[in-house]
Amino acid sequence: MSGKNIFLGLLLVAIVAAILTLRPESPDAEIARNLARKANLAESTRNIESPGIFRISDSLIAERDAVGDTWMLSQGNYSTLVDLPFPPPRDGVFPIGESVDDTDQRSNPGYLGADVCAECHRDRHKGFVETAHHLTSGRVVPGGIHGHFDGPGSGLATSDAALSFKMSNLEDRLVQTVSYDDWHLDIPMDVFTGSAKSGQTMLYWHGDGLYQTHVSYLTKVDSWIKSPGYDDTVAVYSRVIRDSCLECHITFIKRKQAPNFYHRDSAVLGISCERCHGPGETHVQYHRKFPEEKTSKHIIQPSDLTRQQQLEICAQCHSGSFKLLSDAFSFVPGQKLSDHHKAIESSASGASGVHTSNQLTRISMSECFQQSEMTCTTCHNPHENQRGNTKVFTQACIQCHQVEHCGMSAELGNKIVDDCIRCHMPLAKNADMQGAGADLLSVEMVDHYIRVVKEEL
Repeated sequence: MSGKNIFLGLLLVAIVAAILTLRPESPDAEIARNLARKANLAESTRNIESPGIFRISDSLIAERDAVGDTWMLSQGNYSTLVDLPFPPPRDGVFPIGESVDDTDQRSNPGYLGADVCAECHRDRHKGFVETAHHLTSGRVVPGGIHGHFDGPGSGLATSDAALSFKMSNLEDRLVQTVSYDDWHLDIPMDVFTGSAKSGQTMLYWHGDGLYQTHVSYLTKVDSWIKSPGYDDTVAVYSRVIRDSCLECHITFIKRKQAPNFYHRDSAVLGISCERCHGPGETHVQYHRKFPEEKTSKHIIQPSDLTRQQQLEICAQCHSGSFKLLSDAFSFVPGQKLSDHHKAIESSASGASGVHTSNQLTRISMSECFQQSEMTCTTCHNPHENQRGNTKVFTQACIQCHQVEHCGMSAELGNKIVDDCIRCHMPLAKNADMQGAGADLLSVEMVDHYIRVVKEEL
């Protein structure tokens, strides 16, 4: 830095400071002070090189955030920035992350994945792999996720023209390219979460660390969007994916080190048959050894459990937000869920959220539920994709309710049996996504509180 530049920077700061001491604080004074601070920061870091801060280009500075242990790339004023869990590479090449200690902090109790079940249960498996449970996570492969690549609809702009995103297929690997001024970085999409009923969010590996990408896909508008809760001009790629995130998106993964370092090859992606039937390894070994045995051994049949135990299988992920009280993936059907999960919000409010519409809590308020022994599987077949099939759910309703007893039967006639849930389980707006953009206000999920909603009639 030249002596002239240092002098001019110090002079600017001194002038602003003198002005502020001569008159009371005002909005204009605050703006002037911030401008001076930003100008001084940009000037003072123009040529600096240190372990915690360095220049990427003429316009961009990389600085380590000591609190969050991440790296921020900005123009020095932080109004627009890219947040990364590693130093931003100057050449735009995604860096190879380091592996951490191979010590296992979690062993696999016998989870194998749904494909192994197909050996003996091919028909069940064929239907199950089409369900949202199975598709709630998986490995990203070209053609295997939603969204547009390398053409119309493959980009995402921001309110700052200097910051933008592009989805591309680079040598059979899908990437999000984040561009900021004259700098860019190709960030891989390695794992998807979400079955695309509402959308999909992408995760990426950096070494053994698992992180979320800034850009997600929204089904309703068939577009790429900033991930829910993210700011428009703060490109976040440093959000760690913890056990509590994975608990409801995968069947199992071995952990190396908290909060987000895992044995990536150990992941059993998707919610498999085993999250309802228990780990299947011993069951599979037994029946491979004794193929003539037709009675299932060493596996849990949910229908043999009590009503409450059956409900708690679904409550793992369908009763609102929770805090883990035990190691992730340690709950086994038949155990007491409250020993493993503590509900954070399970009140009657909050009918819809980005991860769950609080189904069990909401349906528990219903007279249908309170006056019967119904469970989630009374209406839902977990082995088949029933999404959007309102007639299937109506058939469940008329097992207990007579059509002529409906107050609208005279007016609607046979149309009642086509869609009971339209009036009795209406859609609720997804409150958790309201901050992510105007388009997201259209995302809706079924409210499982069964009652008469007159405005839907």
